[in-house]
Amino acid sequence: MEFVECVAFLIIEKGRMLIEKRSLSKKYIPGKTVIPAGRVETGESYEKAMKRELKEELNLIPKEYSY
Repeated sequence: MEFVECVAFLIIEKGRMLIEKRSLSKKYIPGKTVIPAGRVETGESYEKAMKRELKEELNLIPKEYSY
C-alpha cells in the first residue's frame, strides 16, 4: 500500500461549507462528494500545499485560514 502525504480543508463562508463532486475520470474515489484536498509535494509545507491546491483545483485564494 502506498502512503501519500495530503492536506484537506474546509471552506466555510457565511455559515456554508464548500464541497466538491469528483469527476468520474478521477483515479481515486471517482464521482464521490468530498471536501477539497490534495497531495503535499516533496519539500512543500502543508500551508503551501493547501494554497496551491485551492488555486489549482478551485481557482481560490484564501483570505484567512486557521488550523
